[in-house]
Amino acid sequence: TRRWVIGQLICQFRLDRQQFAAKWQEDFDRYFADELARLKPMIQDQLVNDDSRSLQVQPAGRLLIRAICQIFDFYRKEGASKRFSRII
Repeated sequence: TRRWVIGQLICQFRLDRQQFAAKWQEDFDRYFADELARLKPMIQDQLVNDDSRSLQVQPAGRLLIRAICQIFDFYRKEGASKRFSRII
């Protein structure tokens, strides 16, 4: 599920909640509640638009797509290993 979400965001710059639900038989908002909370600052900074049907990466957010996708990456959660390269 996480790989699919990251793939949608990094390739399409968009994630459709209904498409997620149909594919995974899960409610996106419930499954990714923690991640959506961590995404809020990016939504407030208008890097990502959340219209309740989809997440849409805005043009300014495309420059930071790795940071946006990392929010959904299981291995990059808070407290995860610091063995990865920095974005900037």
